[in-house]
Amino acid sequence: MDPDVKAAEIDRAWRAHGAERRRLAEPGDVAEPVELADVEPETGTVRFYRPDREFGFIRADADDADVHVSAKFLHRAGVDALFAGDRVEFVRRHPAGARSPHAARIRVIE
Repeated sequence: MDPDVKAAEIDRAWRAHGAERRRLAEPGDVAEPVELADVEPETGTVRFYRPDREFGFIRADADDADVHVSAKFLHRAGVDALFAGDRVEFVRRHPAGARSPHAARIRVIE
């Protein structure tokens, strides 16, 4: 089946159920939450990042806490990949219901 025809059929099926197909966010596409606008960034070291699972952890320098990093926030920051040992600058967010803090506004340094 032609990929364009298949995509059109999938879109029709989604619309029939009242849903719209979501596109992936591009870097800078979605604004960060307002509460992060005035937060001073902190630094840390990437413990690991698994691109196949789209998550990893950063060890914060300030308190040795593990901070979750997801592909969504990497893409928003325009970062393609992280590797163990990379030094990063980030802002810590505390989403409701999350087991650990999450990193936002991630930037590789050095």
